[in-house]
This record gives sequence, structure tokens and C-alpha cells, in this order.
Amino acid sequence: MLRANEARTVLLAIGNKSSYKLGLPQLEFTQTDMGRVKSVLQRIGGVRKEDTFFGSDVSYQQLRSMIQQIQRHIAAIREPVKFVLYYSGHSDSEGLHLLDRELPRAELHQWLQDVKAKTKLVFLDSCFAGALTAKGIKMETSFALPKAHFDEPSGIVFLAATSESEFAYEIGELEGSLFTHYLVSGLYGQADSNDDGLVTIDEIYQYVFREMKLYTLTLPSRSQQRPQVDINLKGQGTLVVTRPQKETVRLILGPEVYGTVLLAQEKGAQIFRVDKAEHAVTSIRVLPGRYKIAVSNTYYRGHGLVDVLKDNETIDLAQLKIDRDFQSFLVSKGHVLGEQWTLALGIHQGVRPLSNNGPFLEIGYQWSGVNIRGLWVRPTVSAAVRQNPLQYRGNSGISRGMGGLLGIMATGRLFAEDHRHWFIASMNGGAEIEQRNWNTAPPDEPATQGSKFAFSLGYRYLRADSTAIHLFFRREGIFLEGPEESMIAFSASLIGAGLVL
Repeated sequence: MLRANEARTVLLAIGNKSSYKLGLPQLEFTQTDMGRVKSVLQRIGGVRKEDTFFGSDVSYQQLRSMIQQIQRHIAAIREPVKFVLYYSGHSDSEGLHLLDRELPRAELHQWLQDVKAKTKLVFLDSCFAGALTAKGIKMETSFALPKAHFDEPSGIVFLAATSESEFAYEIGELEGSLFTHYLVSGLYGQADSNDDGLVTIDEIYQYVFREMKLYTLTLPSRSQQRPQVDINLKGQGTLVVTRPQKETVRLILGPEVYGTVLLAQEKGAQIFRVDKAEHAVTSIRVLPGRYKIAVSNTYYRGHGLVDVLKDNETIDLAQLKIDRDFQSFLVSKGHVLGEQWTLALGIHQGVRPLSNNGPFLEIGYQWSGVNIRGLWVRPTVSAAVRQNPLQYRGNSGISRGMGGLLGIMATGRLFAEDHRHWFIASMNGGAEIEQRNWNTAPPDEPATQGSKFAFSLGYRYLRADSTAIHLFFRREGIFLEGPEESMIAFSASLIGAGLVL
């Protein structure tokens, strides 16, 4: 249903993957892009099916016939009309490339002039498209947004994918062209900067310009692709293109889901891309349904399937499957840490009666934990075996011990922006069984047991293959019951190195 004074919208969408000029490559996503534009305008742009005209790989004569058909169609409508032309394909500074010949710039403007619509909106997704606008105006900075007004203005607007000297790009990860991707995402609501449920032509230009500028900085060549706008409108208010609040829902990305976030419809062609900062909470508008989600940043890659059925549903890291190669980075970030095994080998240096050093071997297990102000805190358990020379009251021998510890371990980054270098601190308590074998009197003693506690500090270097190398120093206090004394106490220092598996 149209609002008061709102024009009825007629759409002509053209997707030409081929050019009449030999040597130009076939474009891969022109028909996909055309379908996305048609879909968003039919769903939330007020375009009826009977007001939709489209064609793929059209010739000059076919396009001319379509324009004539649209002119007759508009003449039969007894209300104001807004005409939208979308073109995806090859072009140069002289005109659009059709299947058999060029549509010159002057003829394109004459055809648009002959269409008797109150408002005309032209989207050109092609190389050098800025040269085909009405006046070649280059707007490369933000401008103040007028307030939305339902008495729509009249005139013509060109929104071109490039300047008059730039190429337009198709992007594999987006499965479409860069310009149309952000155009359609903006029309679905990402461009609604004042959150009034309307996307205006001013908002869509500012959104597309900003997002394309950021994206091209990530391309290997850092090639520029700057959209151009030419607005020639008369009347009050601004031109409303879509009303995303009508059929979309708001999806919230939690603070631990950050980096490049791609959402692709499981049954559909639409892809949404968001570049999100860590710890920020961001919301985007999407169509209800099931989405494949992929998240990639410096520390991890993850993917999953999510159902987005109502407003304000949240995606958090627990809904993603983290790629194995990047689990160690998630560990270091302290977000969602899977259980891990540790293996360590080192030197056990004791004091009386374990006055000399000897080897020890330790195996441990670390559970998931919580992130507290940047520190990853998690419970641990470990078991170790050791062997030390004995020197006590003039006697010598060998002490063999086996013990276990339960504890809490905290890890944190050594450097704020570096995810590979981490410190470790832990507190542990447990028990140990000791067997002493004397070389001289007294004779061999039965095994004794007692309690122990330990504090350790360490360093961990994270690797991209899901393992980590760790070095640590631990101080232990051990209280063992002995036959000659009711309690024998000694302390030990351990220096070790190992792997986190």
C-alpha cells in the first residue's frame, strides 16, 4: 500500500555479462546482482511484480523495445510514478556496452527524458560509470542529510559505481560486484543511519561510499573504487528508496564475534558483510531466515548456521564452530576455550633432603574457563613423576615421587596488540607419594605420603597449528610424613618446558 503523496515504483533491471567489444572478459555475477536488486526493491521498495521489467544480455533493440514498453506502462498508471533503472555490465566513458553495440551516453539520457515519471533513479554498476551521469558531478565527502518527508521530490538521481576513470570490481567472497553488494545491503537497512525505518537516497550514497572506500583498502592493489552521485531534485524532503522496517529483523552481533562477518542466506542469494570491532555490539537488518555465518579475524576463523526469525536475536561465539588451526588463538583471547592437554619435561631442584636436581615428567589437563578483565582463568589438573638424589644426615640415596595437583591458572597477553606472547600464573594444591631408597643406612623405607602446594609463573608462545610452547618456573612446598620425624617438610623448584596440545 502506498502512503499519501508517495509515487508508485517501476523497475527496469539489466544484467549484461557480455560486451559487444571483443577481448573483454565475461562478468560472473551480473545476473546475481540484478536478481538481488530486483528482490530488495520488490520486498521493501514498493515495486510490484507487474511493475518489474528485467533482462539478461540484452541487445540494443531489445533494450529499446523494453523502454518503449515501460513508457506505455507508465502512461497507463493513474498516479505519480518513480522509475528505477539498474544496470550491471561493461561500459566505458562513452556509453553502456550491450550485447551487439554501445548505447551512447547521449541516447541513454534521451531515453530517460522520454520516460514520463515524476522521479527517476539510475544505478549504474559498471566501469567508468561516473562519466555517464547527467553532469559528471563528483561527490566524495559526506553531506548533511535532509529530513525525510512523504511529499517526495521530483527530478533525477544518478548513483554510479565508479568515477569516470575507475574500474568496477566483482568480489568472489561477496559473490557479486562490490557496488551492488553495498547498495543492496544498504537498501535492506544498513544505510538507515538515523534508524527511522527508511532508507533515503542520501543515506544510501553515504553508506555505499564509506563501505566501498574501506573495502578497497583491503584489496591487494589498494585499487580505488569511489561511487559518484548526481542529484537533481526539486521539492520538499528527500527521496525514500526502501522501508526496511517493513520485512527485515534486527540481528545483534555479540562482543566476541568480530572482524569480517559474512552472513549468506542458506536458501537465497543475499549476502551481508560487516566489518566489526572487537568488544563492540553491532546490529544489522536482515531478512528472516536461516543463514550461513563465517567470521574471520586475526585470532580465529569460525563458521556455523544460525536461524534469525525475530528482532534482536543475538549471535555469539558459542554458536560457531571454530576452525582447528585457529583454536590456539581463541585460547589466548580467552573467549571460548576448548579443553587441552599439556605435556612438560624439566628439572626438579630440591633442598634437604632432596638436595640435588633430577628430572621430572608432567602431564596435565586444562578445562574451559572464563574471561575476567582480559585474563583467561581456568581450572587445571596435573600429574607428575620425579626422581632426585637424597642427601640426609650423612646418608645418600634416591627419592622417587609421584603426585597430583589441582589448581587455577590465569593467562594474559604480554603485549596489548600481540596474540602470540602470553604469561601464565597458577596456584595449585594436591598430594604426593614418595619412595626413598638409601644407599647406606638406614635401610629402604616404606613409601610415605603427604600434601603439597605450588605457585608457578610461565611464558607461552602460541602457534598457528593449534599448539603452544610453554616455559615455566614453579615453587613447591611438600609436607611428607616420615618414620623418624612426625613431619618432614621440604621445598623444590621446577624449571620445565612443554607443549599444549
